[in-house]
Amino acid sequence: MSNLSQAQAQVSTNVRCDTAWYIQNQGGCIFHKVTPYIQWNLGRTYDKAFWNYWNACTDPDGETYPAYANKYYIPGCKQDPTREYRILHRTTQVNRNSNQANTNTTCNKMWPGYSSKDGPNSYQCDEFPFASTYERSKVRMLQSNAYALCPIPTSHNRDAGGALETHFYQRIAFSWETRSPTPSARSAAAHLRQAERSFAVSR
Repeated sequence: MSNLSQAQAQVSTNVRCDTAWYIQNQGGCIFHKVTPYIQWNLGRTYDKAFWNYWNACTDPDGETYPAYANKYYIPGCKQDPTREYRILHRTTQVNRNSNQANTNTTCNKMWPGYSSKDGPNSYQCDEFPFASTYERSKVRMLQSNAYALCPIPTSHNRDAGGALETHFYQRIAFSWETRSPTPSARSAAAHLRQAERSFAVSR
């Protein structure tokens, strides 16, 4: 095999083309061996969400709610000593809905009436790990304290969610079905890497 043919063969094994009913624009192709990441920048229209993510990954024991002692790390953050949950994976819509319901119930207990206002002054409860991730589902099912909640303006929560959805669509991020194996860092499915640069501050 010529050097060119070998190079072409190698390239062909590193590209994945797929689609799914929940993927917009009829799917597409990605370099599936590359772990993509989403970068959150301060100074955008989702600053309140940014600070919730930042606190979750930099001071989970002191600046996150629900407050618990010895809350050392939260999935999706580089501080995870086991390295098992530094990468987040997209989950199904059913799990996402259950995660959001759990978040809303907990927030209403912690901050009664936070969502009572309508219009431009309305609030929603933001969460990290995101409701759309497998790791948030696992935290919920294990009744773990390894997550962060915070009531933030609806517009900030909406814009952060929109950025995450765009990331999913652009990366052809598939959901993990209940029959799927436990996500791994080398899987070809959706990976959201919360590396140091994920929280780079842009001014």
